Formats: sequence, structure tokens, C-alpha cells
Amino acid sequence: MQAELFKEGSGSLELYKKALSDYGRARNMKHLAIGYEYVRTLTKDRVAFIEVKELSSYHADFFACQMAHGDTDIMLGLSGDVKALLYLAGGFGREEYFEINEDSYDALCEVTNMINGKFAKMLEEEGVELEIVPPVCCENCDITTNGSFYVMCLEVNGSPMDIISVVDVIPYMT
Repeated sequence: MQAELFKEGSGSLELYKKALSDYGRARNMKHLAIGYEYVRTLTKDRVAFIEVKELSSYHADFFACQMAHGDTDIMLGLSGDVKALLYLAGGFGREEYFEINEDSYDALCEVTNMINGKFAKMLEEEGVELEIVPPVCCENCDITTNGSFYVMCLEVNGSPMDIISVVDVIPYMT
């Protein structure tokens, strides 16, 4: 995948979906594209695309996520370096955060809520019914599924951050 597609002002959500479509399941790629576009907006384009990975497990030191259940299962998660997560949380909360705490996690959880809300609406237009559950956060957790899932690796304001998309498989966190 070519990183130049993801430069500032490089195009629309449709361009991201097209660029990602060769790398996995279409639903996961739509989910990640929505997440990328939202992160881009909140960070004022201080984000660089690195790669998309297909994984069967993932370890997160800091993790904010939201799930939805119904005709299928989905989970959107955010993880990464503290600096990247705090910068993203600040973009949402319109304030500067200096540590991972209840307030910064709340902002990150709301970001997952916004991304999943838009994705769930897209799925509902396809006839898929979902019930979104409240977001959660945890530290030092492992994510596995009964299949594989996708992780979009980014650099946010100079620090690594991942967007985790679990779609059509069941996520487990320990």
C-alpha cells in the first residue's frame, strides 16, 4: 500500500476504502477507513499511515474500545504510545491531557463511539442490525478472536498508534 495516498489533503474516505480494499475483508477496511479519517480530523492531519496487518492476537498496554453485537459482532479499538493517545484524546476533548487517566480514557472511548456509530449506520443501510454497547478501557490486555482481525498502524504526532478493527468474528479480551 502506498503511504502517499494518505498525505494531507490527499482525498476522500472513498480513496482510503479503495486503497485498503486489497488488504482484507471489505467490512474491516471500511471500518479502518472511517477510523483513519476521524483520527485525521481530530489530529489536524498530524497522522501518517504506516501499514495494515492481519493478526490473530494483539497486546495493548493502553486500550480504549467499543463493541457492538447483533447480526454480527464488531469491535473498534485504539492503542499505542501514550503520547499519540493523549494527542488524539486532546483533539477530541479540545484540551491538553498529560497522563492516561479517567478523563483521557473517556475522550478516547468517545472517539471509538463516534467511529463505531458511523460504521454501524453504514451496516444498518445494508440491513445489518447492531446494538452498540458502552465503550471500555483497560491496561495491559490481550485481544484475540475466533478468526483474524486487522490493525492499522499509524504515526500520530510523531508517535505510534494502532486502530484495531474486529468485524464478523468474536473478540475476547484478557
